[in-house]
Order: sequence, then C-alpha cells, then structure tokens
Amino acid sequence: MRSRGAIEEDIRTALERDARIPHPREIAVSVDEIGSVVMRGTVAHLHQRHAALADARAVDGVLNVIDKLAISLRERDRRGDYELRGRALQALMDADGVPSDRIDVEVSDRWVTLVGEVDCQFQRRVAEEAVADLAGIDGVSNQLRVAIPG
Repeated sequence: MRSRGAIEEDIRTALERDARIPHPREIAVSVDEIGSVVMRGTVAHLHQRHAALADARAVDGVLNVIDKLAISLRERDRRGDYELRGRALQALMDADGVPSDRIDVEVSDRWVTLVGEVDCQFQRRVAEEAVADLAGIDGVSNQLRVAIPG
C-alpha cells in the first residue's frame, strides 16, 4: 500500500499539471490511512470541480474521493439565471445527437435543471455534459427521462 504522503503528492502533481485547473493551490487535499481522499477548497467552475475530482481518482492508491469543493465564481464569470438558461439551451441545440426540442432548462441561483425526455441514456449523458461546461453555473440536476420503447 502506498503512503498517504506519496498519494497526496501525486494528486498535487496531477492538479498542478491539469490545464483545466488554473488555481490548483486553492484546493486542499488530505489522505487517510486507507486511501480515502478529501478535497476541500474553491474552484471557479463546475468543470474545474469535475477535473480535480477526476485527477484525484486517477492516482494509484486512491480508494475514494470525498468532494467538499466549493464553487466561487470570479466576478467576471457571474451571469444572471436568464442568461445562463439561454446559454444552456444553446449548448443543447449545438450538441450532436441531443433532441433539444424535447428538453427544457430551468435555472435557479446558478443551478441548472434539465427536464424532458430523450431516447436513450447516451443522449441523457451528452445533454448533461453539454451544459456542465458552461461558465457561471454551480451545478446540474439531470431530470431527463429516457423514453421507454413501446
């Protein structure tokens, strides 16, 4: 089993090398004796949170990752809910293979909720990924239903 220090150092290195995370020092990492990792701190976007968690999970010796990262938007990235809704709808329309005409978007306090129906799990996942990368959102609730063939 790898030491806590070695695992933590590898996670730090992964965060530093990840171009998706512009401020890796704003993320605190702790590792317990069995390989559970707790990540605390602040990132500016949801996609940065996902990248940091993926970096940690990819390190040898990591058993699980507990996400305690907060999203704190830089002032230049703040967007109103109506603007975010428009951007999310556009992202869905631009996403290949997503039936955007059957998906609606609700936004409340920078939290995006996808509602509607898609044909398969793949479309559900692609729709969520399309909006998850938008600057200014805190999170995505994917409430899309997969149609049951009948």
